[in-house]
Amino acid sequence: MPLVSPVVFPLLPIIQTLDGPACACARGTQCSRIGKHAAVLWGDLKEGDEVPRPEPGAGVGIKTGARPYGSGIVVVDLDGTAACEAWEAAGGDYETYTVGTGREEGLQLYFRHPAEDGVGVGSGDGVGAGVGAGVGAGVGVGPMVVKNTVGEFAPHIDIRGDRGIVVAAGSPHKNGSTYEVLYDLPVASLPVFLLEWLKARPAPAPAQSYEGDVTDPNELTYRRQAYAEYLRTSAPVRGPANRGRGDALLFTVVQKGAYDMALPTEDVLELIAEHYDPRCSPMWGDELEERVHHKAHSAKTASTRPREVPLLATEDAALTRLIKPFDLEKALTATRDGSAPPGPAQVQVQDGPILLGSSTTPPPAKPPPLVDPTIAAAIADDCGFKIKWGGWAATPPPVIYLVDRLFVQNKVVMLYADPGSIKTWLSIDLAFAVATGAHWLGDKATKKGRVLYADYEDGEYEFHRRVKLLTQGMDDSVADGPDLGYLYAPGRLDKEEFWLHLGQLYAKKPFRFLIVDTLRAANNDVDENDVNAAKMLDLAGKFTEVFKASPIPPTVLFVHHANKQGTIRGTSAFKGAVDSVFKLETEEDTDKRHRAILTCEKSGQKKVPPIYLELTDSGLRTYEPPQDGDEGDGPRERVLTDEEIRAKIMLVLEGQGIVGSKRKLRDLVKASAQRVDTELAELVALGEVAKTKDGFSVDSPSRRTARVVASVRRFDYWASEAELAKDAGVTTEFVYELKRRGVVADRASGGDVLGFIVLKEGG
Repeated sequence: MPLVSPVVFPLLPIIQTLDGPACACARGTQCSRIGKHAAVLWGDLKEGDEVPRPEPGAGVGIKTGARPYGSGIVVVDLDGTAACEAWEAAGGDYETYTVGTGREEGLQLYFRHPAEDGVGVGSGDGVGAGVGAGVGAGVGVGPMVVKNTVGEFAPHIDIRGDRGIVVAAGSPHKNGSTYEVLYDLPVASLPVFLLEWLKARPAPAPAQSYEGDVTDPNELTYRRQAYAEYLRTSAPVRGPANRGRGDALLFTVVQKGAYDMALPTEDVLELIAEHYDPRCSPMWGDELEERVHHKAHSAKTASTRPREVPLLATEDAALTRLIKPFDLEKALTATRDGSAPPGPAQVQVQDGPILLGSSTTPPPAKPPPLVDPTIAAAIADDCGFKIKWGGWAATPPPVIYLVDRLFVQNKVVMLYADPGSIKTWLSIDLAFAVATGAHWLGDKATKKGRVLYADYEDGEYEFHRRVKLLTQGMDDSVADGPDLGYLYAPGRLDKEEFWLHLGQLYAKKPFRFLIVDTLRAANNDVDENDVNAAKMLDLAGKFTEVFKASPIPPTVLFVHHANKQGTIRGTSAFKGAVDSVFKLETEEDTDKRHRAILTCEKSGQKKVPPIYLELTDSGLRTYEPPQDGDEGDGPRERVLTDEEIRAKIMLVLEGQGIVGSKRKLRDLVKASAQRVDTELAELVALGEVAKTKDGFSVDSPSRRTARVVASVRRFDYWASEAELAKDAGVTTEFVYELKRRGVVADRASGGDVLGFIVLKEGG
């Protein structure tokens, strides 16, 4: 039957239900919302917004609640015979639009939201007789909120009101049946007995606001999208594998949104309910609201550790909203000094299979001053410059690598070589390694993330052919590389327009790596010897600078050619405009193999030794050249230094978060067990790596404090400081230090220690 709706409101696409049953989302048969899993971010969707059509065979959903964010309806869900009997016993009937849910005796009863009938939150004793004909003393001082309930009115009777969603008629049920219209009647007003029950329930407490919560609507949209992606993909979930740790995990998840991203508590609750709770086993359900409010308050008022996710600056979000291109430097200046960007047209950018509103933000009638007077007064001493005075004795932050000891994250890099070398093969292999999170060239750990490959030379067929050869022998699910994106000649990289549009793409789908192959082909009508030919490199540098504080700071690699003398072809400004330079030099080229040497010519860090590469029909690999006295030239494993093994351990732990065992860590580091164990023990002794009951992770004082606090919150009757320290993976002296600082305290003073309490989060 066709998908139908009794209300004039967009139907939300539901993710397809597959045989099994299984959801077409990444969780498959493990998804707890099979057949009910919305394919779009629907929380902010309102009347008039456009939505995509569902995939063939997929169902649709309807938002419930008051307009404009709901469709003006409340749906009562009767789940089985006992629920129907309870409904009838309360005085209910079925004289309204009714849908069979596909389960035996399962019904959805549609009613008009009280706001449609003019019912508000009143100060009288209830509603007047005959809701449909008007209301009496219940007409009140504000719109009535209908809270979603599960089994509160009666067992197996659920109510979907404001900020709720139901599956519409015509949609498939996971048991193979279909949601079907049983009574195609006009949508009736809520029965008086149900309206009285709803009005008698305590009104929801107003959401507490906190200083620092994001308020800019565009910024809020940006951060909601980032948080939703985290909740859907990487948030640690409650389940059998984390038995006993569910409450601590929920605090971690709430802290990510409420503290790290400074989202308002209600936004955190909404997104957790939509994207996180369905992943938990069991779900938090009715407990969720109270727990999230409590944990959000703790996160916002007591967190003292550095924010794990830097705040997404409004200036960066503003950049991504620009449609008309103009000078990038002016755009950045305009967004930073508080004035309006000079572009006349703006649009809200959102993530996902996206709900894109048609409204635009009109330019202000009168341009605001260059700098707000109150801000100017506050920064008068430094005349508006952001100057750091002092603090140079502090230890600078550690260098973060995109590829172990080779490519530093958030930099502009150049790789150059002779024509006909294997530079494109090498670049594609590198792109695939980052996109899949695999080690590159056998032993170099990478940070996993989306990769865009901008090809200006060979075309998609040749790119595909090379990827296929380089991934031979891999499982198809890995070789498919869903996070590796290909673009053919996407635009002029020496134009600000390209980088502004790239910023819009980054705002929707943050990517970790951009590879441009080649610099010459992307700039083919510009004299390479002209200093202006380096403009695209300068723009790439500005692009990485704008997004350096984002959770996934981008890195850009330009592939380029060598001249006849074997150096970088073109102006010397090329080398000066990038952060590091790598040269690929052919060593041997025969029908059977191509050998080359990769060397670092410029780097802000310690230069790595040359890397010897070999491309054959079996793929790309490294090899060790024969030393004096060696026979033959067969490949040999290169011996890593102690420093390199330590660096690889730290990079692996930073990328994985936590590694459960030494065996797993050895496999990821790809070095001998004895040497990994030796260097790991040294890192633990130095306090740079933590060993806990869960495994190994990067350590710091703030992380140790967080573990102690989590241990106390999980179980607050540890017999001694030593027992608490053992559980948290810290020294006993560290627990004593936290007691001296007032982070934790004895539950009872004097005599026997009965346990500990947390006085404040952090230290």
